[in-house]
Amino acid sequence: MLKAKLIPQLLGQINTDGLELTFLMIEDGSLVGSAGQIKLSKTVETKVVAAILSNIWSDYVTVGQKMSTDTGKLSCVLLECEEGRIAAMRVGPRYILAAFGGVNMQPGLLKLKLDKLRLTLDGTLNI
Repeated sequence: MLKAKLIPQLLGQINTDGLELTFLMIEDGSLVGSAGQIKLSKTVETKVVAAILSNIWSDYVTVGQKMSTDTGKLSCVLLECEEGRIAAMRVGPRYILAAFGGVNMQPGLLKLKLDKLRLTLDGTLNI
């Protein structure tokens, strides 16, 4: 089991090379932990980003289930926004790991860093 006070420290390990924020949430959008801060033109709280991303994730899962016989297999979502890029991946049965990088963050590097952290967390959060 992962100790709560270690979550930000673990998440912060990948916040380099343009990656600004990493956070872990439950599928319903409840924030479990985060490391870093988004540098946007407006102040945005991490819990707001988590709630929005949770809705986007849920929509993609729903559409995937309706359009495919391979239901519930969404593994990654990459979003391009005005002020950066967001990647999200499933960890364990009910968690989503997400990261935000600035506009210069390469999508492939963002996904690679997030996937590496996901592999570290997957066994721990497989509850």
